[in-house]
Amino acid sequence: MTKTEMLARARTLLDESSASFWTDVEIYAALTDGQQEVTNYFLNLFIRMRERNKIVDLPLSLRPLLVSADDSILTGDTDSLPATFMFDVDVSYGVTAITKKPAFKREYSVSSHLKANTYTSATDYYYSIDSTNIVFEYLPNGDHYYTLVYLRTPTAISAAVEPILPVQTHSAIVHWAVSQMLLKDQRAQESQLYTQNFLNELKMIG
Repeated sequence: MTKTEMLARARTLLDESSASFWTDVEIYAALTDGQQEVTNYFLNLFIRMRERNKIVDLPLSLRPLLVSADDSILTGDTDSLPATFMFDVDVSYGVTAITKKPAFKREYSVSSHLKANTYTSATDYYYSIDSTNIVFEYLPNGDHYYTLVYLRTPTAISAAVEPILPVQTHSAIVHWAVSQMLLKDQRAQESQLYTQNFLNELKMIG
């Protein structure tokens, strides 16, 4: 569906064919929230599978959010994350741009702890991520180079911006938006029905 079709579908389900109680801006905001909820659902599935040490492909529903960025660190071992960063999928690192190899993630919540326990092996590279930075365990000998493959935050749906997730997610996005708008209108029972529709559709997408 296009953004206009999603807006019209939401209005049909709300039994409001044109703007009256709900403005277009409010519906687009709810659709944006729905798009984020779909993203969260599939991202959590992906993370859980990886935590079980299973090799899994990134869900098709998340692939439009995939970004690959090359960068270098001229001094130190820390670099700012991209403004749109949401989740790291893969990182490679090295002392030259052409000798980068996979880096392993340290699950530390405080980057200073990582820095205090530097690991300078030439065979394995490690990194951690805090709220704003990617932090590598320091390698000597000058500049360092890395590639960060990550999922970016979905763009907001609006009168000027189409949904970024694929079409198979659009009906679920609409159902989430409608459920939240009904809840805001204190229509909890109706809201629950659309929340269940949202979950059922995501399970069907897989």
